[in-house]
Amino acid sequence: KIIYKKPIVCTVRGAGLRSMPTFLRKYITRRTDIFISWTPELTALLNSLGRKKGVVDIKQMIDFDKLKKKANIQKFKKELNLKNEKIITFLGRMVHMKNPLGFIKAIPYIINKRKDVKFLMVGDGELKPEAEKLIKKLNIEKHITLTGNRSDVNNVLRATDIFVALSPICHTYSATIIEAMFLGTPTILDTPKYTKENFTHKKYAYLVPNNNPEALADAILTLLKDKKLYNKLSNNAPKFVKKLGFEKKTIIEKTLNLYKKLQPKR
Repeated sequence: KIIYKKPIVCTVRGAGLRSMPTFLRKYITRRTDIFISWTPELTALLNSLGRKKGVVDIKQMIDFDKLKKKANIQKFKKELNLKNEKIITFLGRMVHMKNPLGFIKAIPYIINKRKDVKFLMVGDGELKPEAEKLIKKLNIEKHITLTGNRSDVNNVLRATDIFVALSPICHTYSATIIEAMFLGTPTILDTPKYTKENFTHKKYAYLVPNNNPEALADAILTLLKDKKLYNKLSNNAPKFVKKLGFEKKTIIEKTLNLYKKLQPKR
């Protein structure tokens, strides 16, 4: 900025704002002209660092085109030895921020009442060994499949009956949640900060309390049983994503307009 005499636009991501040393965050915050923030949590973090103005809401780019591609669900199910079960999916990094263990802990409550359910955990991370130990301890190995990382998100989500996302911190607006909702997959979320304010319960998603495996299990069982509510969430979810402004055209227009405003007047 000092050398080129041009305004600086910084797009923030959660890991950077949370993990950088405070002095560095404050230095960058003071010297950046405009911040692009795509979630309420990131905006609040910037505010806490003293940045009240010059924060613009532009959502992150999500490749919806890959989700529109023709899926080969039968091949996917055959690969994972899935039959006609109802598929409940956790998709994300297996780290504390995503609470994969909370997903696993709900399974015994569900299989105690329904046997036609299969659970998928797609992703990898530092908690995978702990997750494998918990699965063995709960004796639920035959009910759950850990797939590791996969690139065919389209197949995973289209084969999924219910998508579950958990976090002790924040998941507004996690890319995997937006992808699932874009495809009309009914989504269950727990409720860290900002979730209740941005996802309307039983309209766009089904909300459950944090760290409550039994409540999560009840939510899954409810959606499997209540077809009217299931279809309502499925139909409303894509509309919700469109309203938020995650479409490529909207993001490009907002970004170009921002840069045009920063151009020096001649």
